[in-house]
Amino acid sequence: MNKPTLTHRRIKDQLIEHLDADYAVGDRLPDIRTLARGMKVGQRNTFRAVRELVKDGCLVSRPKLGTYVRRLPKNMSAYAKGAGRSGSIVSVADDDDVRSEANILSGRVVRVLHVHESARGDDFIEAMVDGFSQKIEAAGAKAIRQSYNHTSERHNLGHHGLEEYQESIIATFNPSIDVPITSRADQTVMVISTVGDLDLQIQGQYDVVCPDEEHGGFLAGQCLRNAGHTTSCFIGCHFNSPDQNFDHTSRVRMEGFRKGLASRESQSIVPLSSAFYCVSEGAPLVNEYMALEPRPRAVFAASDELAVGFVLGALAHGLEPGRDYDIIGFDGQKLGQTMRCGPLTTIAVPSRLMGQRAAELLTQRLETPGHPPTRASLGCTLLPGNTVKKI
Repeated sequence: MNKPTLTHRRIKDQLIEHLDADYAVGDRLPDIRTLARGMKVGQRNTFRAVRELVKDGCLVSRPKLGTYVRRLPKNMSAYAKGAGRSGSIVSVADDDDVRSEANILSGRVVRVLHVHESARGDDFIEAMVDGFSQKIEAAGAKAIRQSYNHTSERHNLGHHGLEEYQESIIATFNPSIDVPITSRADQTVMVISTVGDLDLQIQGQYDVVCPDEEHGGFLAGQCLRNAGHTTSCFIGCHFNSPDQNFDHTSRVRMEGFRKGLASRESQSIVPLSSAFYCVSEGAPLVNEYMALEPRPRAVFAASDELAVGFVLGALAHGLEPGRDYDIIGFDGQKLGQTMRCGPLTTIAVPSRLMGQRAAELLTQRLETPGHPPTRASLGCTLLPGNTVKKI
C-alpha cells in the first residue's frame, strides 16, 4: 500500500475546509477533473483525497451518479445523532453556526411564497416551507408566508413577478416551470423547487435548492432491477414541450432510471407520455399499457400523481400493483401513501432538508454577497410501499 504524499494530504485538508464552508449534507461534489482544476492540482492526488474522505465517512460514492456529502467534517461527533431513515444523514449545526445565522438574519423580513393546491398534497410543500421558515425564525428573522393556487389570477404575478414585493429577501417554493421568475436588482431570492428546469430571469442575487432528480431515477431503476425486472415502462410528461416525448424533468428522471435499471435489453424502457403531471393523466395511459406486446411488468412514473392515476386505472382492469405489475412513483407525496391498495413505493425528495439548506444558503449569501449563484442538489431516498413485490 502506497503511503499518501504531502500533496495528497494538502488536497484532502483543502477539501475538508471546502466542505465545511460551502456544502451541506446531500450536496453533490463536482467531478474529479473539475475539483482538480478549481484547486489547481493534479487529478490523481485529488482522486486519492476524495477516496480517503469516502473511507472516513464524509463522502459517499454512488456509481454512475457521482460523489455526495454524507456528513460534514465539523459535525463528525454529531453523526450518530443525525442518522435518518434509509441511511440518510441530517447535519447538526454547532453553536458557531447558530450564532452566525442569528447575527446576519436577526431582524430581517423574508417573504415566503408557496403554492397551495390540495390536489398535490399540501404536506409536500409545507414540509419545505416549514424547514426554511423555522430555521430563519430561530435565527431572529420574520417570515411572511403567502400562498397561491396554480389557478388563481395572481399566481403568475405573485409567485414569479417578485419585483412586485417590497421585501428585499424572497423565498419562492415550487414555482411553475412554464413562467419566468423575475426580480429587482436589489432583491435576494431563494428558489426551492422539486424540479431543476427553471426559467430564471433574476436580476439580483439568488440561489437554487432542488433534489437530484437523476439520483432519484437511479434509485427507482435499481429497485426494480433488484426485483428481477429487465424491462419497464416509463411514464413521463411532455408539459411545455409538445414537440418532444418528454420535458426536461421527465428526461432527467428517465436517464437516471435507465442507469439504475442497467438492462442489456435493446428495448429496456417503453415510454408512455402524458400532457400534465396529474392523476387524471395517469389513468388513460393504462389502455396504452394494456396494448403493449410484450407488456413489461414494471412501471416507473415521473411523479406520484401519474403513478396514482395509473394505479387507479389499472385497478379498473383488474390489475393490482405488487401482484400483476410493480410501480414506483417520484416525490413522496401524501396522496400516494393513502391509496386503498396500500402505500405507493416512491422516490422521496428531502422536502424539509431542502428548506433548511435554503436557509443556510441565504445566510451565506447575506454574509458574502456577490458570489455566483449556488445550485444545491440534494440526494433522494427510496420510500418502500406495497406497489413493488417483496425482493
